[in-house]
Amino acid sequence: LYLLRFLRARKFDLEKTMIMFKKFLQWRIDKQVDNIRENFQLTELIDVKKLYPHGYHRTDKIGRPIYIELLDKLDIKELFKITTEERMINYYIKQYERQMKYIFPACSAVIQKPVEQSCTILDVNGIGILSLVGQTKAFLKLASDIGQDYYPEMLGHMSLINVGFLFRAVWSLVKSFIDAKTASKISLLKG
Repeated sequence: LYLLRFLRARKFDLEKTMIMFKKFLQWRIDKQVDNIRENFQLTELIDVKKLYPHGYHRTDKIGRPIYIELLDKLDIKELFKITTEERMINYYIKQYERQMKYIFPACSAVIQKPVEQSCTILDVNGIGILSLVGQTKAFLKLASDIGQDYYPEMLGHMSLINVGFLFRAVWSLVKSFIDAKTASKISLLKG
């Protein structure tokens, strides 16, 4: 299942898959991912979650873990007063590793079939043009790139909820830095 995700991400083109997988392996070495998985601790996590509420909650109807982020509560300036971008990157890496090692197997055991993707809900209530520029946009793009480049095909579906008029207006901007296949898995909901 691990390698199958990379094949799917490159539409079963073996040459492109090998390039992607080699890049992934080198990134794991350069970032010391095994060390992050085993030893990294975001000791400021309680304070981070106050400024950036997020986490897993139950499963969807087909057994995928549900991950929820309240982006309307994200205060990037305050967040980077208590932690750094590098520590948040390491936190994301650890969470992806945790998802593969513990969360997917636990969900698979419950429904008695492989679970290899998650369902994500992003609450974007009140998010507009000014919220998706500068440091916030760069941070969200960085987080998105980690998933797309190094943990492909783990997203089964994403729902953006509480989408207002302003967010719909900038969706094409946000969509431009998301892979087309990933973008097709995203739905916008008013409520």
